[in-house]
Amino acid sequence: MMTAVLLLVCLAQVAEPDSGASLDRVQINKVFDREINYESIVAPRIDPPSSVGDFISELPIEVNALAREESLPNVPIYVDEPMLVRNGIDLDDTTSWGFYILARRVSLRSSLRFILDSYGVSYYIGEQQVVITTKANARAVWLSQLDRPEPNLLNSGTLDERRATVFAAGYWSIDRDKWVGPLVHSVLDTDRQIAFDAAFALGELGPIAEAAIGPLVDNLHSTDEAIREASVNALAKIGPCAIDGLLKLVDDPDSATATAAVRSLGMMGHAGKDAVPRLLEIGNRSDDVTLRRWISNTLVALDPLGSLSGIRDRMKDERPNVRLFAIEMISDVARLRLDLLSVPNPDEVVDDLFGLLGDPDTDVRRAAAAALWKIDLPVDTPLAPLEEALRDSDDEVRQSARSALHLLKSAKARAAEESAHSQLQP
Repeated sequence: MMTAVLLLVCLAQVAEPDSGASLDRVQINKVFDREINYESIVAPRIDPPSSVGDFISELPIEVNALAREESLPNVPIYVDEPMLVRNGIDLDDTTSWGFYILARRVSLRSSLRFILDSYGVSYYIGEQQVVITTKANARAVWLSQLDRPEPNLLNSGTLDERRATVFAAGYWSIDRDKWVGPLVHSVLDTDRQIAFDAAFALGELGPIAEAAIGPLVDNLHSTDEAIREASVNALAKIGPCAIDGLLKLVDDPDSATATAAVRSLGMMGHAGKDAVPRLLEIGNRSDDVTLRRWISNTLVALDPLGSLSGIRDRMKDERPNVRLFAIEMISDVARLRLDLLSVPNPDEVVDDLFGLLGDPDTDVRRAAAAALWKIDLPVDTPLAPLEEALRDSDDEVRQSARSALHLLKSAKARAAEESAHSQLQP
């Protein structure tokens, strides 16, 4: 579960706040009104966050940097782990982090809500600390703090009133007939903060916000990262009725737009499975490495069995891109901790991967070697193909083969030790 050190620090802050340096809710709100960029989290680095728990563990660095700009002491952040555990939420689960998104250059208040929401958690601002908890628990607290929003303020209010209204609309149960129109209009607002929170509120409405699909799809062309990301999330929440609009963009000449559309489909989960045939078509012919990887990721998330149908034929296709795309999907099966047995004829698939270690295309060999060290290979797997790959002319192939070989030898040693131990038992 959550990093033990962080949790202990957070609990200590809540249990024994420093009376000379503690913050009240008004001061914390001042910090959360500031624009956030997540410089320490998204800057070039060797090990980016791998789970929402990892992200949360680094969050105090960013929050406290904003607090210093307001000449305020550090903001205590408490993770309500007992509540999260009772609701079956594992913050260290890495399988869903493949779709993780950051929202920069908007307020910390809106950005943090948006990021945490993608993983089924949220936060609220308490009297002396920020509490990360379940969405339902956070929503109940926010409703006690926020005034009921009125849609007319989205057009006639001051900038601060419009921002407060659209933020609150993301929590209150609002009337579709009164709100969808004004929120769709607000998605196109020139104020980034308003447009961002309007997209979030529309996503919270789900399928009843179908009228927003057109403007949200158009926003995927935006060069503004925050607006594009908010639209990706909203379209995923609106659900299957947005599939057709998204599929029109999955082969857009702009890579960022196409990737955004694919990610939105992936975030729908099984509900987006109708997109599988079109995504397979695009993935098999795409030369865009980033787009192809997102399509692979998305296909495994949408429909693992359907997406992997015919995978062996694709691994033997005469086109290198098709072979490469098939291998990437096998890697995603391993990364998402899905049983390789979900792949038809798993032993033969592993044999095919070994065969691809001798492929004439360097990228294919690299992908095959990488897949082999991600897969939990059976202990009776022969060592010879991996040992042969150690002599490959490409350094990446050799490194992956070395890693796979190390894991396989370790597994064989453990199996031998367990067998010997069992034979000694009376």
